[in-house]
Amino acid sequence: MIKTTRILIVLLTFTFSTQAQTFQEISEPFMDYWFASSAIGDIDNDGDNDIIISGAVDTTTGGPDTSIATIYINENGVFTPSTNFQLEYALHIGDMELFDINNDGLLDIIITGLSYNDIVDYKLYTYINTGAGFELSQDKLGKIYGSIASGDFNNNGALDFVTNGTQYVENSGFVNQIDLFKNLDGDFEKSILISNGTQNGNIRLVDLNNDNKLDFIQIGNDTDYNPLFKIYKNTDGILEETLDLGAIGSGNIEVIDFNADGLLDIVAQGSDDSDNPVLKVYFNEGNFNFSELDLTSEATSNSSGAKTVAIGDFNSDGYNDFITIGEDSNYNGFTKIFLYNIIDQSFDVVSENTGLLGIGGSGNIIAEDINNDTQLDLLISGFADINGDYTGVTKLYKNLSTITNTAPEPPTSLEMEVVENNLLFSWSGATDDKTPSLGLQYEIRVGTTEGGSEIAKYKLTAPNWMLQIEELPESIYWAVKSIDASKLYSVESYEAEETILSTAKFTKENTSIYPNPATNYFNVDAKDDKVQNIKLYSQDGKIVLETSNTKKINISNLENGVYIVSIETATKQFSKKLIIN
Repeated sequence: MIKTTRILIVLLTFTFSTQAQTFQEISEPFMDYWFASSAIGDIDNDGDNDIIISGAVDTTTGGPDTSIATIYINENGVFTPSTNFQLEYALHIGDMELFDINNDGLLDIIITGLSYNDIVDYKLYTYINTGAGFELSQDKLGKIYGSIASGDFNNNGALDFVTNGTQYVENSGFVNQIDLFKNLDGDFEKSILISNGTQNGNIRLVDLNNDNKLDFIQIGNDTDYNPLFKIYKNTDGILEETLDLGAIGSGNIEVIDFNADGLLDIVAQGSDDSDNPVLKVYFNEGNFNFSELDLTSEATSNSSGAKTVAIGDFNSDGYNDFITIGEDSNYNGFTKIFLYNIIDQSFDVVSENTGLLGIGGSGNIIAEDINNDTQLDLLISGFADINGDYTGVTKLYKNLSTITNTAPEPPTSLEMEVVENNLLFSWSGATDDKTPSLGLQYEIRVGTTEGGSEIAKYKLTAPNWMLQIEELPESIYWAVKSIDASKLYSVESYEAEETILSTAKFTKENTSIYPNPATNYFNVDAKDDKVQNIKLYSQDGKIVLETSNTKKINISNLENGVYIVSIETATKQFSKKLIIN
């Protein structure tokens, strides 16, 4: 439940090292899309971020009449429409996601929405990246006024995805359910995740309690257009509604660790049940408790956009900030920067002299480094008043900050443990010049060959991960990269080689802990050895529990997550990992 409410100190201007946070528009060959969805990633695998935009365009000056998708390839900072990478069908009023569906190291595309070529059926397309172009893989019933979120929901190394939005189902009318698409070797099996889903909002699959299982957040409007904002806890693949954060519809959310305490926070933008704009930040205090920071005095409204909040470190101080787009009741667009204030644990608002056009309506904003200068740039689509004409626009902005930002250091200590068919990965030692260690994110690569990622290549928000697979390979190779708040990656750590079928590494202590994962208690089985002392350490190295002369340990008052159990017996001392959920 929500525990406390913070007091906001708002500064209408903000400087960092005497430099205002400003951006400069980059002239690029983008069309002015209406109702667009967009994504940024290295599509051609050359080390530079490319751009894909799909939306409606006006070819007759009478309003949008054609759906077009264009992939712009980044060639030394210059974007050119690709002749090789193209999508067979374009959609608008939906969303898209770039991720590697088949673990071949290439970014594929999931896209949903409506096409002017077919005004009856809403579509969901899967496009596989062959390295030379995109091939249409799947054509399914899709949704509009919704979004897509990806993540490894069942911890098997393959990325799944969920969708919200509305779709017409014969004999049922319009339905807003949340669909889960499980990845089965590059194919997807659809099931209903939540029956009471949302449209005009978005969703996230994220680990809110650091137990290596993806929880679920949704915001938006239900089938009766009632606003809702809810959090669901993942317990062994079953989602349980855990928090109702009130009536916020027509909304968007982003999830990131603002205060670098190792827990993911939430920013929510939308409208209340009286259609008034709302903007709030929820600071994660562990075990599904959040403190609320109300920024509603700076809120603007939005409609069906799936990405009207962008997150990242925009002023290179090592802490995550966010930017919103939206409009007032007179359709005046606003683009606002919210810079995290470390001292006040609030946000300083920059809304003037930023170089950014005020954009509202059904829009998208994405933050990525598009010119490899270690600063986060912006791609924004939406609606704006251009010389008295309210029209769709697409803008690319360069971050003008000149503050030096260096890549983080990779982890220096990699460990893996086998518990039944679970592989428990953990690491430590990663540092950065600005982002605190607890604020770092990671990318893990797991393969069956040296340098391979056949099993998984996955972005994580905590320094540990659990992989659950039915058949364990004989050996695996894995490595980790660190990611700072500016989304700058470290070089890869050393590659660890693990021989799974050789059990000597995992049984030499002749001692076990069970159950693992555990909920209210766990046992220590030391065979004929006497257990003398037991200590539990959190991920940041703090002792959270200490006991002696017992083999059954009560952990009911501890938060979910991964812990290190240090066990001292009469003859030896050793450590094991424990997952509490």
